Amino acid sequence: MGPLRDAERDSVFVAAMPPPASARRLAAYAARQKLGLGLPGEIRPPATLHVTLARLGSAATLSPARIAGAKQALASIERCCFTVDFDRLQGFSGATGKREGKFPVVLCGSDGVFGLCGLHDAVQQALGRKPERTYTPHMTLLYVRERIPERPLDTPLTWSVGEIVLVHSLYGLSEYRFLGRWPLRKPAAGYRERASAPSGPQLPRL
Repeated sequence: MGPLRDAERDSVFVAAMPPPASARRLAAYAARQKLGLGLPGEIRPPATLHVTLARLGSAATLSPARIAGAKQALASIERCCFTVDFDRLQGFSGATGKREGKFPVVLCGSDGVFGLCGLHDAVQQALGRKPERTYTPHMTLLYVRERIPERPLDTPLTWSVGEIVLVHSLYGLSEYRFLGRWPLRKPAAGYRERASAPSGPQLPRL
């Protein structure tokens, strides 16, 4: 029997997740970087790779009514599908970058993440919140003991965002339960995501 799981630490959040084929490609990239850089730690399973758009809080304290309200709000969002380009790998630092003494290794982008910034703003507004001014879209690949320096990618990693997902994360299991999915609209011919500035500063370059 494995160690007891602390279900009180389960969380609920809104995310953009890559399609399965893209998730496997991103995980394969993470595996190559882990090997090449000699990084410790476990790579996150492809099915859990995501970009957080909003945190709702602890699953233990969220009432069914609040979950239902969040679902109704997310269903009201009208945005078009778009693509994301990650162009660098780096580590988070500081109080918000650590989790239990470990540094996240993340994929980030520059112009290629404008669509995520816009979707984050739309989600926050639908939930009755102000968009986070310091929001920086990123995808966590694994956790390590020491912060890694920034590494530009030779070729950007591109994937498509086609839906918003409400996730119940089971703490300590690297396992998700999906509470709802809302597809984004198919873009009209000639549509292009408007390149507006991100809602907050990008991660500091190391």
